[in-house]
Amino acid sequence: MSLYIHQSLPYKLRNDLSIFTEDLESIFLEITLPRSQPIVVGCIYRPPNTNLVAFISSLNASLHSIRQEKKPCYLAGDFNVDLLKAESHVPSAEFLELLYSH
Repeated sequence: MSLYIHQSLPYKLRNDLSIFTEDLESIFLEITLPRSQPIVVGCIYRPPNTNLVAFISSLNASLHSIRQEKKPCYLAGDFNVDLLKAESHVPSAEFLELLYSH
């Protein structure tokens, strides 16, 4: 898991938000821009065919912490969730709702 950022950007690794389990791998950084609020950037990976409910629960914990800090957050990654099935597959709908709610 990695994030590439330009060397001119000051950042710090957010180990408190990063998660490494069999259902979720993530890395989060906090980037501080001049005259701006710090921005949290996360890279998320969910291995195929792993427990989607556990993935959602773990990701929710990180997103909840970021929300409490009231910092903008940008997520990128490979979620391996079929959003086209959100109307017929409850865990896919819950994942989409998690993103909307945070």
